[in-house]
Order: sequence, then structure tokens, then C-alpha cells
Amino acid sequence: MTENFKSVKGYFKIEAIKDGKVIDTFEKQNLIMDEARMSFAKYLANINSTPVIDRFVLGTQGHIGAEDPDGGDLLAPKTEANGFTSDRTMLFSEATGTNGTDWEDILFTVTGTSGDEVVADDGLSTVKCTVQGTDVIYEILIHNDACNAQGTVIYTECAFYTGTEIFSMRTFKGKIKDDTVQLKITWKIMF
Repeated sequence: MTENFKSVKGYFKIEAIKDGKVIDTFEKQNLIMDEARMSFAKYLANINSTPVIDRFVLGTQGHIGAEDPDGGDLLAPKTEANGFTSDRTMLFSEATGTNGTDWEDILFTVTGTSGDEVVADDGLSTVKCTVQGTDVIYEILIHNDACNAQGTVIYTECAFYTGTEIFSMRTFKGKIKDDTVQLKITWKIMF
């Protein structure tokens, strides 16, 4: 008998949608963070409550040179060489910026029923959570009027959280968000 140990991994896709048409897409594996593994360990030992993903955060500092005066290269996502590692405890934007300017929260409560779609706490965006075998798939549709309070924003990173603990993260090439653009995120966590 051969044992096959499969680690937790993820798949991430973000689409910019304008007038009902996809105008830009980025997809790649995402990073499952060390805090996610610790959260599950505590849950299994009955030390913590259930680690439910209930927060999605978009940020503007996930690109190379984001801290430079010229703003860096919005089309070059940070990599391991730039600090995109599993031991991060928050987005780059949360570490250096301000909520509402450099990063935005989408808070939600899933129903516990696979395939149900819920309206996020912003009253505009939706989150759908589906379980397929050992995969958990989140589909987040960020409404035209959400996450662009400052006018036009260019997002380059995002993360899922269980409360205040980061679960998974992805940096990506810049996605322009204004009141004419929706963002659709498909995030699959595979066990």
C-alpha cells in the first residue's frame, strides 16, 4: 500500500468585469498561510472555535516597488523574494496602510449550506461557498459601488481571514476598480 499525503493548497482567479464582459483575468495558485495551519490544529484540539472564513480583504501594496515614491510596477506581483511568504500575518497594505484607502474589508457570514449565496456586510457584494468533495470554493462578486470609495483604486493583493487570522493570500498584477467595474474572485481551497 502506498500512502499519499496531500497538503492543503489553493487556486485563485480574479476577473475584472465591465458592462457584463470580462476585460482582464489573473489566475494562479494561492498561498495557504502558516496561521491557517495553526488555526486548524487548534480547532482539532478543541482549543479554538471553528475556523470559519468570514473576511475577504483587497489591498493596494502587493506589487513590486509599492513602497517606492513612484508607486512601483503595478503589473509585477510581489513574490517570495519580496516577502510574499507563508509566515505573513497580514496583507502588505494592512502592515503599511489605512483601511478605506490602502485596503478594504468584505465581511460575510456563510450559511453552512453548500452552494448558498449571501450578501456581504457592505450590502452590495455577494459571496457563495460550495463544497465539492474535498474542495471548498468561494465565489466573491464585488459590486460596482463597493471597494472604490476613493474613486479609482488599483488592487494588487487579497486575502481570506478567519476572524483576525490570515488564512490564504495572493498577490496579482494590478486590477483597476471603479464604479464601472466589478471584480469576481474564485478561490478554491483543496484538501
